[in-house]
Amino acid sequence: MFKKLKSLVIAVFMAAVVPTLRIPENDNSHDSHSDQPVPPASEPQLPLEQKIKEMEGVLAEKEAEATRAKERVAGLEKTAGENVTRLGELDASLKKTVTGYKALILQSNPEILPELIAGETMEALDNSLAKAKELTNRIKENLKLQVSSLKIPAGAPARGREDNSGLSATEKIRRGLTNK
Repeated sequence: MFKKLKSLVIAVFMAAVVPTLRIPENDNSHDSHSDQPVPPASEPQLPLEQKIKEMEGVLAEKEAEATRAKERVAGLEKTAGENVTRLGELDASLKKTVTGYKALILQSNPEILPELIAGETMEALDNSLAKAKELTNRIKENLKLQVSSLKIPAGAPARGREDNSGLSATEKIRRGLTNK
């Protein structure tokens, strides 16, 4: 396309400028110039006019293509704007859904602290729920071990006298005085 356009510009230049150039009458003399313009050639004009018409046709086609491309770009920009709006709506809907899912997780798992459930996506909430359940189960197991290691007598303490056989006489007297 650029070669044709360049040829068109050269042809127009040649048609417009060359006839007005002055050519010396005698090639041997450099100082004398003729004041008469060179008459335009009649034969080369026909191909130049054809080239100009061809180039005008090509130019019209390219302008039509450019117009179609501009229309397509405008359509794509409109679609992009609509998509951005829709994306914002979907993002708000996702946040609302994630918040509801987190509330449902906390409601169905009351033994888990709310601080342990965190995330901006469903997958992140599921991962934090799994970690929280694991932590809760480990704490339960530790508490069971601690409770089972404690020896708590069942029922009330035995009524009766304390065994003072291992105490010294002074300690027996002290206990006796403090119990009264």
